[in-house]
Amino acid sequence: MMVDPGGVGLLLFTSLIVIIEAVESFTTEDCFNVGLNKATLLCSSCDSLKEFNLEILESSCRQCCNVDDVNASPTKYPRAQLETE
Repeated sequence: MMVDPGGVGLLLFTSLIVIIEAVESFTTEDCFNVGLNKATLLCSSCDSLKEFNLEILESSCRQCCNVDDVNASPTKYPRAQLETE
């Protein structure tokens, strides 16, 4: 069986590009352009997309989200101040 070296090289190159694109995350501007806020988006929010039949957004969400520990206890602040006018 003869293998075309050009075809194998093209296959490897294409596979490498797909892997790089999958690992690479979006810039803040890219996220904003698709309607996501990279500064505040938590990856646990991306898990909820399936519940609302929004799987199509999951890839973009994963590239824009910040890893969060859903098992961590919430931050407690010493006090809060409510101001009304």
